[in-house]
Amino acid sequence: MEESSQPPIAGHRFADPDLLRTALTHPSAGGTASYERLEFLGDAVLGLLVAHRLFGENPDVAVGTLSAERARLVRGSYLVGRARAVGLEDRIETGPKGPSRPLPDSVLEDALEAVLGAIYLDGGLPAARSAFRHLFPDEAFHLSAEAAVRANPKGALQEWAQGLQPPTLPAYEILATEGPPHDRRFTARVTVADRIEATGKGHSKQDAEAAAAAKAFDAIDSG
Repeated sequence: MEESSQPPIAGHRFADPDLLRTALTHPSAGGTASYERLEFLGDAVLGLLVAHRLFGENPDVAVGTLSAERARLVRGSYLVGRARAVGLEDRIETGPKGPSRPLPDSVLEDALEAVLGAIYLDGGLPAARSAFRHLFPDEAFHLSAEAAVRANPKGALQEWAQGLQPPTLPAYEILATEGPPHDRRFTARVTVADRIEATGKGHSKQDAEAAAAAKAFDAIDSG
């Protein structure tokens, strides 16, 4: 089998060009293959590699924090940022009825998982692990004292609020919902009595509330 003449992705040059082609094909492009099945496999491969790296790098960190960090790293804006960092958007093929460019975050997230799944099929776990190290910087896995806040900002903000005198609870409100059904964006606001107010955005109500809580902690730290 001839090696692919396409540029490598995440340091991996495909031996099977069809795997790479499929991983970069949006369902709207038509034909018999798209990245959907490879995305299913890549999601599992990514979860394994992230969990293994977090486990090895942070022997003294609580399991709850590791789980929350894994969830942050394998979906959402972080994963989309890694897709853009390796130039994935320019290489995804879409059909005439497909999404317009710039592509929705959900497409970039799915395609990145598909590429990792394709690399796993093309070169096995060693190849997937090598590509993974190209995709994710080392510092992403070295959890600091702020990791608990980053991993679970809503829980951390609630703990801080309950330490106030008198103790209180954060209050969340969804301010706006924007975008088409396949690429919704929510804006949430959190208030803690009359002490803190912050807003955040996300692709789900939960993500928007978490972003607002993280912004609230930024305000606490700067205050």
